[in-house]
Amino acid sequence: NDKQNGLVSWLNELGYTTQAISPCSEGLWDIGNAYEQLQFKDRIYNCQDRMSDIQYFNGNITDETIFRYIEEQYERHAGSPYFVWTATMQNHAPYDDLSSVPSEITFEDYNNPAAQEYLNLIYQSDKALGELIDYFRNKDEEVIIVMFGDHYPHIIDFTEYLYGKDVALLSTEDYSRLRQTPFLIWSSKGVEAEKIDDISLNYLSNEVMEAAGLPKSRYQQELDKIRCDIPIISSYGYKTADGEWY
Repeated sequence: NDKQNGLVSWLNELGYTTQAISPCSEGLWDIGNAYEQLQFKDRIYNCQDRMSDIQYFNGNITDETIFRYIEEQYERHAGSPYFVWTATMQNHAPYDDLSSVPSEITFEDYNNPAAQEYLNLIYQSDKALGELIDYFRNKDEEVIIVMFGDHYPHIIDFTEYLYGKDVALLSTEDYSRLRQTPFLIWSSKGVEAEKIDDISLNYLSNEVMEAAGLPKSRYQQELDKIRCDIPIISSYGYKTADGEWY
């Protein structure tokens, strides 16, 4: 319920127009209040109400549809520093209708409709991301795209199939992977290819600032120091530089 300084407020100080776009209503997870306190200059909720030719998978607006809207907003802000954030909903549970998404990914010798639906949704996201990157690839302005997930789906049968054992029997390190999601940072001007094994979300904005060639806030500078000793800090626990989980 108070203003929170962070990446958004820092980009505001650097002269960026900061915008949050959501297919959800202001009341969902109280994002109306959250985005205001995070100090986004412009906030758009229920973005599908402003669009035509809307597609749905799994009862949710598709990533491709939201990406098209982001492209429209970018064109409106072209020529000035612009930061846009969106949380997509296409791949959210429940996964109880496999027919709601094109079925291009299948299993051999394994049957789990929920997992199959989830993987097909991710496949559609991958194609939409490729189209988004192609759209921005040859823009005169440098464009950076960051994508990450907030959590994996809760399909326990599939998780235990992959591990070959009951989740309750996993080691601390193996269990930590249940909280892990991939991320990517892409630049239209190119960034040196790098794989970062140990990072948590609190450090991700530092990587984005480096890719963009932007100065870090004093808070981000302090995070760089902490990261040397504790490269992962999450709600689950933390990992030290020597590889130990606590």
